[in-house]
Amino acid sequence: MNTAIKNLKEDAGEEPDFNTEIDFDVDASLPSNYIRSEKQKLELYKRIAQIAGIEDYTDMQDELVDRFGEIPKEAENLLKVALLKAYAHMVDMISLSYKNGKVTFVFHEKARLNYDTLMIFLERYDSVITYVPGRNAKLVYTLQTIRKVTEKQKTVTELLFEQTEGVLLTIRDMFFGGDDKKTKEKESVVQK
Repeated sequence: MNTAIKNLKEDAGEEPDFNTEIDFDVDASLPSNYIRSEKQKLELYKRIAQIAGIEDYTDMQDELVDRFGEIPKEAENLLKVALLKAYAHMVDMISLSYKNGKVTFVFHEKARLNYDTLMIFLERYDSVITYVPGRNAKLVYTLQTIRKVTEKQKTVTELLFEQTEGVLLTIRDMFFGGDDKKTKEKESVVQK
């Protein structure tokens, strides 16, 4: 495994050009009883697909509430999927998928991963993330469904979004320096 990770480190350097896909089995849409006009829905789908970070996400939430009222769960799910897609793209991931309680994060073959940082990251998530080396390295995260009794009961979808975002932000912070200039530049690239 260490050899495969070192190969990733050696191949890193240039910023790859790619699309990021998300395969979560959740109802993520703009329902007809929320937005009746197909033209408006099409326009909004295009704009939601352009979400590049938390600011775009909250701006879109505000706009939807202002124009159409309280956001239904399906529309909120759509916004969250777009945000997760933006975060995944920022950290060189080509796909995220969820199946049987596990989220699989797949990196682009030229992902800019640092061996030492990856080792620290894997230690931090010791029992819940598995590294799978290969041309497109993968991280497999086991969704944590056990919560403290005092916490609000959450749906699997809420846990999926919350925990996936947490892992992506940790990767961003550890590998790309969080909110520094490099991450901001990457965010602006995602917007294009």
